[in-house]
Amino acid sequence: MDGATRHLTPREFGLLAALAAQPGEPVSRDELLKLGAGERQLGEGSRTVDVHVAHLRDKLGLPGAIATIRGRGYAFNPAFRVEVL
Repeated sequence: MDGATRHLTPREFGLLAALAAQPGEPVSRDELLKLGAGERQLGEGSRTVDVHVAHLRDKLGLPGAIATIRGRGYAFNPAFRVEVL
């Protein structure tokens, strides 16, 4: 990233970790619910992931870091690097 520290919620962190683990590869919303967003809670749908990804994009402030792959989910751009502190 740009060297700045970002404070993420546990769910945002889980999403970022799940996407960054497979850079360039689309990850479905359902898979993100299982891998990164924690267990699906009663009433939670795939649109919940969309909201959390939007928040994550805002916090990262890096246009193009997370791409929406229509009909497939989201993908982390391999040109970006993430470091966990």
